[in-house]
Amino acid sequence: MSYPKPLSEKSIERLYKQSGLSEESRDYLNKFFSACANLYGIIELRHVWEVFKGLKDKPNLRRKDIVEFAKIARREVKPYYIYKFCELFIDEVDEDLNMFIVSEKLVGRGYGKHASIYILLEERHNKPYAMPKDFLSYANPKKTQEEINLYNFLSNLKSTAKTIIVDYKEEIPNKNKGKKLCKFSFLNLHERFEIDYTKRKSEKEFLRQKYSGTEAEKIMRKTNYKLNIGHFNPLEIFEHITDELSEVGVELTVKQFERLTELFQKYNNNTRMWCQKGWKPSEQRANLDPNNPPTIAVGPGIREAIKNGTIDKEEFIRGIREQGFEVDFDLRY
Repeated sequence: MSYPKPLSEKSIERLYKQSGLSEESRDYLNKFFSACANLYGIIELRHVWEVFKGLKDKPNLRRKDIVEFAKIARREVKPYYIYKFCELFIDEVDEDLNMFIVSEKLVGRGYGKHASIYILLEERHNKPYAMPKDFLSYANPKKTQEEINLYNFLSNLKSTAKTIIVDYKEEIPNKNKGKKLCKFSFLNLHERFEIDYTKRKSEKEFLRQKYSGTEAEKIMRKTNYKLNIGHFNPLEIFEHITDELSEVGVELTVKQFERLTELFQKYNNNTRMWCQKGWKPSEQRANLDPNNPPTIAVGPGIREAIKNGTIDKEEFIRGIREQGFEVDFDLRY
């Protein structure tokens, strides 16, 4: 079963009139659904009702009203989708509460358009949904100070290498030498491959738009997605950042590397993540057993940085433990 196409404004208005939902209720529910999509990435409608009941200063709405709004909203163009279970999974029953609110950021194109949805559902932790006091503000969430600080740092880094390596082996002059990461865009190996491999012009244009923006913007966008989806641990994500910086010709000094580590840790700790059902790692860490901290592995990039002296091993371990984790250098991810 495929997702339905949007209806005309006239048809949508007719459906809303038939539903009996007031303008005020519609406005509230649209903000509420947007906040759910931004906080959780994906959430079942039966859990949406539980979240709604737990909110303060809410309008007097019934579960039936939320179901009716969902049925109509899935025929509109919004920053989220309303998927029926049977549109994502085989043999699921088509019932009123068997629907998901899904962030538009989780829906791609082509055969793998739902891949991110399946990954997130696999990676999501079994915990209650976070319910911040300013819940409706997440309908249009503001950047945290930690995100702003990391972005500003990346924006002001310069590509300083004379040459860069492309396609794993070919060394070419660095045409962006001397430029800050907020002043140029760059397609990495994976992105170039995707665009070149795709034959359809419409798909090529979609990918070009997807990978548009300055290098600093792209790194932040990728980092935010990886933190949300939960498929990579923080050390893997940090190594992805440093690998990308190296690919565009950024040669980090020891001081810059330490500062990047500090800013990334703060950003990671204070980001509300989909894989954590809207919780920040700092909030979750407060509930961990201090005698049984989770263990994370160290990847080849960090190992090499410790080996060549860019990272001090003892300081690195101390920083990770301060985040509530233990480090295992023998564990491979």
